[in-house]
Amino acid sequence: MIFNNDFYNKCLLVIIPHPDDDLLGTGGLLVKYGENVDTICVSSSGIPSIDGRVSAEERNRMRINEWYEVMKLLKVNNTYINSTYGDDFPFIAQLNESMEKIIDKIDLSKYDYIFIPGFLENHEEHRWVTYTFTNALLKKKHKKSLKIALYEVWALLPRVTDYLDISSEMDKILDLFKIYKSQLDYVDYDKRLEGLARYRGLMASRVAYAEAYVVISIFKYRLIRLVFGIAIKFKKLIRIIRGKSGKY
Repeated sequence: MIFNNDFYNKCLLVIIPHPDDDLLGTGGLLVKYGENVDTICVSSSGIPSIDGRVSAEERNRMRINEWYEVMKLLKVNNTYINSTYGDDFPFIAQLNESMEKIIDKIDLSKYDYIFIPGFLENHEEHRWVTYTFTNALLKKKHKKSLKIALYEVWALLPRVTDYLDISSEMDKILDLFKIYKSQLDYVDYDKRLEGLARYRGLMASRVAYAEAYVVISIFKYRLIRLVFGIAIKFKKLIRIIRGKSGKY
């Protein structure tokens, strides 16, 4: 079903793993409701370019500047990006070190919805946001009615509760994506974004473009996190056992 929520009367927090994931997963939401949104980007993901032309430090500065330019044009209410860079990607150690600092910047009590990546994302830093950061964040005081909205970037949501029609916003999203030049120089993410939104539009009552979300309660978030967390640990254990026995 298409979202029938009046987000103009809601306070939204969108938690983003990296610059450009904002537009890939929630671009339509941000264009529609930017003035009601606060954004947090947990990792600037400053890694050296594949061709060696750009260092980790330079890439970090580029991605931070691009992020703030996009957020300014989206007219979001408040925004913050956490600087991470180096050769130790994925930057899980850096993320764990900076987590308390980021959480301290968030007044969780004012939000009606928190948007985070889906549980099945196949990027380690995306999963860190969903499993580690959000779990720690929810220890802060919040509304009893607070909802979690899962969005998709690197993995499709297996079950969708709500679609957001972004047909009128698509041109603006693609124009904004041009700012993420540090990414588009290497991968045509904008075309992939458009392809995903077109597919989701077909699923969402056949509108031109849509974003997909799973909206759940905090109780359900914690339950799903527990189940998937056990499954992930079991999978890692199996890999270790196979590695020791030489069986693959």
